Amino acid sequence: MNKKTWILYGFYAAVVAVFFFYYLFPSQSLKAYIISQAGKVNPDFSLSASKAELVFPYRIRLHQVDLNYLADRLIEAEELTLAPRLQSLISRKSTFAFSMNAHRGLITGTADISDGKRLVLNAVASGVQLADIPFLKNMSSNRVEGVLQGAISYAAGNGRLETLNVDLDITDMAIVLASPFFTLEKINFDIVEADAVLQNQQLKISRIILTGDQIEGNLSGYASMPNDIRQTNVNLSGTVMPQQQFVESSGFQIPPPFLDSLKTGGGIPIRISGPLDDLRLSAK
Repeated sequence: MNKKTWILYGFYAAVVAVFFFYYLFPSQSLKAYIISQAGKVNPDFSLSASKAELVFPYRIRLHQVDLNYLADRLIEAEELTLAPRLQSLISRKSTFAFSMNAHRGLITGTADISDGKRLVLNAVASGVQLADIPFLKNMSSNRVEGVLQGAISYAAGNGRLETLNVDLDITDMAIVLASPFFTLEKINFDIVEADAVLQNQQLKISRIILTGDQIEGNLSGYASMPNDIRQTNVNLSGTVMPQQQFVESSGFQIPPPFLDSLKTGGGIPIRISGPLDDLRLSAK
């Protein structure tokens, strides 16, 4: 048998091996392994998927993925693709890139897992529809709409949050009110910008800028970050400037004490406080 024949046989064997490895790989075992590893980082969070498969050259793809916090569903993704970094093979730290198709948008980033218990995650989101996110649906009787984009950096060890940095923009945002405000059923914003950073187990919200034809304003404050995120409390204060369209469409009469402030561009001082599922708005 000549050298050329051996090369052809070798190439054929390699193709067959790749086929069997990628298409006949025990996907259920792979899925169970990934889900179990995700639970080790923080037992309060869990991952579920309908199917896992290997994708050429060395990626793992999960289908119909749900990220849950205790009994609450946070995110639903059509696909989650993981690409382990080669250095993970010779290191105690697992590093991989990920790409997630979720809520009609895309979330990409990197994640490092050390000793199976510490997670460092950097993610960038684009085109994510807020109205589709289960956590927001269940958080309040008011429906939140809009398109989310921005970046999040997160680190946690042994189930405890260590760092969190948030830089987000929401375009075409709307809050559909469960109970109308006077005659107004929806509040619209062209864009909402928000920056926040974790300090001493509190999320310091340095700015929230509201821009739109109905209301403009600026808010800042903090949110508590307990181990149970469902018990998060918010405390925000700032000023809002109702626009003429808002006043006309809602029938809202601006209280006389604030009329002079509005005329000089000072706005109405407000406070938003309380748990996420029962936020309360009041004038300062």
